[in-house]
Formats: sequence, structure tokens, C-alpha cells
Amino acid sequence: MSPVPPLRPALVVNRLFMQEFLAAEPPCFALGMVEERQQPCGMLALRLDQEMPGTVADGGFEFGHALFGTTAFVVLHLVFAFPGFQTYNVLINPHNPLVQAVLRTMLDDGDYFFFALNWLRVLLSGVTS
Repeated sequence: MSPVPPLRPALVVNRLFMQEFLAAEPPCFALGMVEERQQPCGMLALRLDQEMPGTVADGGFEFGHALFGTTAFVVLHLVFAFPGFQTYNVLINPHNPLVQAVLRTMLDDGDYFFFALNWLRVLLSGVTS
């Protein structure tokens, strides 16, 4: 008897949010919320500007972050590196109240999702600390 693979829970994302994200010119990035089992989780979504080879997609990606600033400004820097393919850099204003709400949810719960979308494949990684 072969084991039954676990069912992946349905993820719920605001339709307008996702439509606008998918309509944006790639490469583009979105920070938002997704519901898993009726629990809100933070979401980082990256839409690529070119098709990623399957061998690269299968290898996943490296993620980095840093906070830079002076007395005049602060910026959150995110790095999505796909070894052997591309590296994407994102700058976010951490003073934006919506950004703060998403980041607070991510930090408080330790749960968040990465979405990396390209022309043909969708990589989905659920991360739990």
C-alpha cells in the first residue's frame, strides 16, 4: 500500500490584488497577505521577466534581506537570487502602514509564503519558522 501524499491547503488571495500584480510589467514584486486555512499569512510575490529553465526552478532560490538607512531615509532591501539564472533586487519603504502590517504579521507568526511566477511555471514555497 503506497502512502497518500498530504493534501495542500487552498490558498486565498484577494482577486483584485492578484489581477493587478499579474497585469504589471515584469519583473515586478508584490507584498501582501494570503489566507491558509482561514489564517492570514504574509506573502512575497515576484514575477519574472523571462522564462526560467526547469533545472533552475527545481533548485529553488536564495533569499536575503537588509535594512539600510540614514537619519533622512530607511529602505528594506530584498534579494531573490536564482543560481545560474538571475538575481532580483527589491526596495520597500518600511514606513508604509500596509507594508508594516504585512511585515508585522510575518514576524509575529513566523509563517509566510514566497510566490515566484514566470511564464510557464509557478514555484510555491511555504515557509514556517
